[in-house]
Amino acid sequence: MTQLPVAPSNPGVLAATQTSAPRAPPAGDVVVLLDLSGSMAATEEEPWVPSAGGPHMAPTRFDLARFVALRLVRVAAERGMSERVGIILFGKKIVVLSAPTTDYGALEELLRATSVGRIDGTGTELGAAIMQGVSLVKASPRAPRGAGPGGYPRRETLLVVTDGDVADAGQQFEPATAALLAASEGVHIDTITVDEREQVEVQTGVDLVGEPIRRPMTSPFDRTLLEACVARGHGRLFRFTRIATLDGELRETFGGEGRAPSVALPSP
Repeated sequence: MTQLPVAPSNPGVLAATQTSAPRAPPAGDVVVLLDLSGSMAATEEEPWVPSAGGPHMAPTRFDLARFVALRLVRVAAERGMSERVGIILFGKKIVVLSAPTTDYGALEELLRATSVGRIDGTGTELGAAIMQGVSLVKASPRAPRGAGPGGYPRRETLLVVTDGDVADAGQQFEPATAALLAASEGVHIDTITVDEREQVEVQTGVDLVGEPIRRPMTSPFDRTLLEACVARGHGRLFRFTRIATLDGELRETFGGEGRAPSVALPSP
């Protein structure tokens, strides 16, 4: 496992939602587990999502996943409840991009600087990422358990953002077992899937006339494993399909009014 230093914050980032007023005690932690395995390089036909690969490269699953993580940071800043966000990248390796922090500007910068290929993506160590996420939450200074700001329960959550291609027989820790251990520590597991297609393409470059060069790839979607993880982690599984509903789902990840206590399993 590798931990990268937190980048200095750009004072212009999220300036509209950050003030110099004293902050309330932390309402809880959300650690984002961001899938950076090889299947996240599959292309998406979403022109509104900026591509980390540049203007000639199509957006990828990871670009969608990073968009979700950036929206989570924005939601945390807008709520103004001192909720800390951490970020873990997982593929074959586990990289702690940031421990839980309220420096939302620094988190945004770190996410924007991350792209496919940042870590070894030849495997999917979801179980180890869950264990590392629990360790981050436990190591972070915490307010006393019980009610958070506004009288709502304080909640500690791991948010897995993935394409669902997570069945890796060589994993160090079985993901559903790791989710059960997380629950025993009072840590919930929510999961957002960004793409459930199994037959996809990866863009490898462009030809001499600027047309994309793509190769096919099979990317099995393991709904059974994801459902087991969220069920044992007392969380929710949902698919990102509409920007209009994303922020509401992310607010529920933090907890508070409207928090659904049961697992929501949408249709494929």
